[in-house]
Amino acid sequence: MKKIYFSLIVVSVFCIGCGSIPSCDDKEVTDVVTQIVKKQVPNISSLDISYSGFMTEKIDKEKKLIRCKAEMKMTNKNTKQSAENWFDYSARYTDDGMVYVEVY
Repeated sequence: MKKIYFSLIVVSVFCIGCGSIPSCDDKEVTDVVTQIVKKQVPNISSLDISYSGFMTEKIDKEKKLIRCKAEMKMTNKNTKQSAENWFDYSARYTDDGMVYVEVY
């Protein structure tokens, strides 16, 4: 009985992303955006990154894809100087339930 119950929980958790579309402000999505930024920006360890102003630009239900716009604020931890930039990105779940994000 425990094995069946455990199996049902794993299946339901695995399928959460199977038929859905992520939201622009989902933590999973913003975490992936931060990973992408960290690969592109030198000296990123000295910066705090935050996001605001999330906007849904388009939802493609057939592709289960969302196109978004948000404002990214990067603040230097030492000098406290900051810069804000708007950027566009898209997000979708992969077949195995992971989040796939493209930043434009």
